[in-house]
This record gives sequence, C-alpha cells and structure tokens, in this order.
Amino acid sequence: MAARACRLQGATGDGAKTFVLLLAAVLSEARDGSLRRALPAFERRVLRRAVARGVRPRALSAFPAGGAGAGAEAELELELGGAALQALLEPYLRGRLGPGGRRRVALLGRELCVRCGACRRPALRLLGRRFPQLHAAAAGLPLGRSAVLPGVLLRRDFAAYCPGGAGPLAVLVARCLRPALAAPGAECEVRSERRHRAALRRCAGTAEAAVERLRSRGVGLLLSCVKQHEEVIYYAKLHGVSVVECLSRRLWR
Repeated sequence: MAARACRLQGATGDGAKTFVLLLAAVLSEARDGSLRRALPAFERRVLRRAVARGVRPRALSAFPAGGAGAGAEAELELELGGAALQALLEPYLRGRLGPGGRRRVALLGRELCVRCGACRRPALRLLGRRFPQLHAAAAGLPLGRSAVLPGVLLRRDFAAYCPGGAGPLAVLVARCLRPALAAPGAECEVRSERRHRAALRRCAGTAEAAVERLRSRGVGLLLSCVKQHEEVIYYAKLHGVSVVECLSRRLWR
C-alpha cells in the first residue's frame, strides 16, 4: 500500500493521504470478503461524490468548451488551448516545485507543447516520465532567464566538445571518416610491418584531411549515426570540431 501511494504521488505530485483514505474506505466495505460487491458500492457512495464536488468544477474551468460530463473523454482528445494547458500544468507542478519556479516552468511547458503542436494527452504523460530532464538546474542561470529554443534534441553526449570552435554549421554523416584497412567481409594481407604502418598513416591522413575540410567550410559540429574512430575524435578536438556520434537514423527523416 505504501509503495502504491508513493507511485501515485510520483505521478501526480500529491494525493498520498487521499489514496490511503480511499483505500481504507474500500477495505472497510469489503470486511465480509466480497470485494466484487464492495467496489461498485465504493464507486457509487464515494468516488462519484468526490468527482462531483472536487473535480467537476475544476474540470469546467480547465476545459471551457466542455466539462466532466458525458463528453469529457472526447474533449480530452481535442487539442487544448494554451490557457487550459497551463491550468493543468500548475497544479501538477505544485507538489514538485516551490511557488517561485512553478509558474515559470508551467509557462515554459505550455510554450513547448504549443510550439510542438502536441497539446494532447501524450504530451502530458511525457511530463511525468521526463520531469528530471525537463527541469534541470544550471549553475549561474536563474529560472527567469529560461526560454524555449528551436532545435533538435540529441540523445547522446559529445564525443568531442569544442565550444566556440570552427564554425556555426553542422553536418550529418552516415559512415566513419577514417577508412578501414579492408572493406567489410574482405581480408587485408600485410606482407611487412613497414607496409602496415604506412597503411595506417594513410588512413589517419584521410581522417585528418576530412576534418580539415569540415573546418575550412565553417562546420563546427559533426553529427554521426555511426561510432567514429578515435583518430577522427582526436583530429576533431585538434581542429575545434565538436562530435556527437551513434545517433539514431530517425534524425535524418
């Protein structure tokens, strides 16, 4: 029971005491062991009254076009207006943030959902699953200076990070910039150590030349859907080109 109450509070930000009281009421109805009869009775005597007195007035204010009546489920499928979405976000954040940051984060969440055109229930479920990522503190940056910026969400860390590097452009690649000694499925026959070292130098030179071309064309960010060779990362750091690798191919769509 305690674990379920904690999960409820984690999902809604509040309501742990209410959960315990409602569960106690259900168990008191089922003293004779007939839970099948106790649940409908509990719904009729307690839940319907609670919805009528506590939920319906707030639902009417959050959904001006509808309400908590027969068409409530259909109304939830419609796109929410910005004001209605903020009215939902602020109570949700009440149990997670202080009064100073709650309104600002609600405004940012509203702006994000409206910009993405995702003012539906999946967007609200995303808030519960990704709350730590949505509210990440940054040292030296006050909450009031936060803003929603257009961009692409990269679910990988930098393999090479060079702030203020080569240029403002980014390029997408689908292969390693350092060529392999042999093609996939083929064998490489090395007759001497000297030739092997020479082949490795040619591969490294090709990687360095590729990174230099990127830098000369103003590319400061290399986005790769494959893992780049360590020599590519080395030359990228050397020439001020940031690298993010192992990205999903859905980024290309």
